[in-house]
Amino acid sequence: MTINTTSPFSRILVAVDSSDYSMKAFEYAIQLTRAVNATAFVIHVVQNPAMTADTSVSVSELKTSFKNQGNKLLTSLSNIAEAKFGMKVETILEEGDPTKVILYTAKKFNINMIVIGSRGLSQIKELFLGSVSHSLIKHADIPVLVIK
Repeated sequence: MTINTTSPFSRILVAVDSSDYSMKAFEYAIQLTRAVNATAFVIHVVQNPAMTADTSVSVSELKTSFKNQGNKLLTSLSNIAEAKFGMKVETILEEGDPTKVILYTAKKFNINMIVIGSRGLSQIKELFLGSVSHSLIKHADIPVLVIK
């Protein structure tokens, strides 16, 4: 009997926001990616902002601000991956519903595994709607690794 020593995980997608759980998931995903000699993809999804009561800030301005913050986060994580782990990563910034966008991106880039933190920034929203990690586990047709 021959044992296959190649990893079934050649393309790993890690979903990030700026939460502590997300940062743990990022580091874990990069270490895993390096260990199995895979390609790492890092995605940040900007949700459409809700209407604001502050009339001095438009929804368009909020979206632009969120995208800028997302780009800064991805650039920072890319730099960390290279400096700390010697890894280059592909970064992806998208907007929309996080679960739908992450699943779409996984299909688009032929991802073998999704890595995500167990909780993100919107913990109050999770009480009513369920977490992104829970939704990914429920709907993904590839392995989802949730990091605590």
